Amino acid sequence: MTRTVLSLNRNWLYCPHDEKAFAAPRSSTRGFTPVHLPHTNIELPLNYFSERRTQFVSWYRKTIPTPARPKGARVFVDFDGVMMVTEVHVNGRLIHTNRGGYVGFSVAVTELLKPATGAANLLAVRVDSRLQSDTPPCGKVMDFQTFGGIYRDVRLRVVPACFIDDLFVATPMPLAIRKTVKATATLRNTLADWEGTARLELLSIEGRTLAAGPDIACRVNANGTSAVELSLENLKGLALWDLDTPNLYRARVTLMAGNREHDRIEARFGFREAVFTKEGPFLLNGRPVKLSGLNRHQNYPYIGAAAPKRLQRRDADIIKFELGCNIMRTSHYPQSPHFLDRCDEIGLLVFEEAPGWGHIGDAIWKNLFCRDVEAMVLRDRNHPSIILWGVRVNESADDHDLYVRTNALSRKLDPTRPTGGVRWGINSEFLEDVFTANDYAYCPPKIINEPPITPYLITEYGCLDDARRT
Repeated sequence: MTRTVLSLNRNWLYCPHDEKAFAAPRSSTRGFTPVHLPHTNIELPLNYFSERRTQFVSWYRKTIPTPARPKGARVFVDFDGVMMVTEVHVNGRLIHTNRGGYVGFSVAVTELLKPATGAANLLAVRVDSRLQSDTPPCGKVMDFQTFGGIYRDVRLRVVPACFIDDLFVATPMPLAIRKTVKATATLRNTLADWEGTARLELLSIEGRTLAAGPDIACRVNANGTSAVELSLENLKGLALWDLDTPNLYRARVTLMAGNREHDRIEARFGFREAVFTKEGPFLLNGRPVKLSGLNRHQNYPYIGAAAPKRLQRRDADIIKFELGCNIMRTSHYPQSPHFLDRCDEIGLLVFEEAPGWGHIGDAIWKNLFCRDVEAMVLRDRNHPSIILWGVRVNESADDHDLYVRTNALSRKLDPTRPTGGVRWGINSEFLEDVFTANDYAYCPPKIINEPPITPYLITEYGCLDDARRT
């Protein structure tokens, strides 16, 4: 079968109150109003509002028809971002709870849907937008707003019983004249043993096939996962991704069951080399580049963080073409896939970091922070614009065990990019690959974290005026 992905952004019902009965299919819709996603749980004034205005429990409801699907196919609802604790109900049953609002999550709904194609099913989502002390980035005061609601996209995804769960594309030695593409496809099987073949293709951004690899045999045990390694070598005539020429390509992996296409997935990527040298400049494709950028929050007037695709893309354009930046930092959490896609398209470098601000919580909190690091890297590691992973809570105290863990996790999931961890001051344990620091002292030390000499990047500087009122 060919996988199906459908947007669920349109035609929801929303209620800013909390009643258990809202999960039931036959409960009244009195008090609900029609909305579309992305959605903020409350429309805000331009300025001078309390952060408490967004911190309450609300409900979203949507009727979804049972999709047409072959026998054994699996159905998921994918959420890109819901703030802050999410309970997902299907036809009156609670099937998933997610904590944290800055990374997406998927909910398997196959068994809860009515069997007849086109039958009406109630998807009800309880959204608790209050700050949670055991959930990053919460626990103490923060210098940014979390807002609330289902503020990013939602999709319905139908895939075969054995499907491609993830695709990671790497480009070893990208500066070589003859280039190589290596792809790791993670297969997930939800039924009996599956055997077939996998093929990797290289496509232009417009979709023209440039190269195709051989069919590689693969097998996935029942209810198991397996990774298949694919490669294309000796590729000629390919252009680099750079600031002024952000050339993009598409990698396509197709699963075949005999002569029948079973599943297919694509990922955009680019050929580029980004190096933070130990004693010297940052190099992009072997050329020194002076990094000049800013920190971005996902905040907009009136709607908080609930910005649609066109506004996310417009922000990237403003940062590069109007403000003249060549890099930006996603302070202090993973941001919209639409924004990152646009950074890829226009040649804007990105330092992406996991959610946090100054505070490290208990063991539960730390486990969720590591989950956020993992989700961030898995979601975004194909973006050529991203050159650095932030695996330390912004301006936090040292925590050796936690940051050994997050650095190891990032390096395992993506050995192609360095790690950073933003601190305020230079007297902290250095476990990352790049020493990233906020400098508000205006007197940088003559010796930075020596010995040894390490790559160094200033991640914040400037005045200390409090801009939260606006």
